[in-house]
Amino acid sequence: MESTTWPAELTRAGERLGRLLDEGADEADASSWLDDLEAALRDLSTALAGFESAVDEGYFEEVVRDAPRLVPAIKRLCESQDELRTTVEEQLLKLHDERSPEAVVDLRQTVSDVVVRLDLCHHRRAGLLFDAYDVDLGGPGA
Repeated sequence: MESTTWPAELTRAGERLGRLLDEGADEADASSWLDDLEAALRDLSTALAGFESAVDEGYFEEVVRDAPRLVPAIKRLCESQDELRTTVEEQLLKLHDERSPEAVVDLRQTVSDVVVRLDLCHHRRAGLLFDAYDVDLGGPGA
């Protein structure tokens, strides 16, 4: 994945997970829903890996250089994304190992939490970049 596509991929993966949660598992064919959920979680994991690669390639380099006050916020965002990816990977393992009705209930709750956390990360990232631009990188508030 190119480092420029991960934001769109994160958005798409989050939306797909949200739709799957809204639809819910068809009791007659929960296996198909679980397969779709697994694919969506894999897509999210790939997009989160894209974020990590972008950070490694200097995604926040200009912000760190010109707005050092935001370094703690960048670190918190990166930690949140790392924790989110760990949770996604754990859920993928559970999906692979356990597909009972009880597991589906637990999985739905955890994936719902993942969607909320993903949305929070998205808002944090956007807010952080807006703050950097607006105050430190020559935006209207500079």
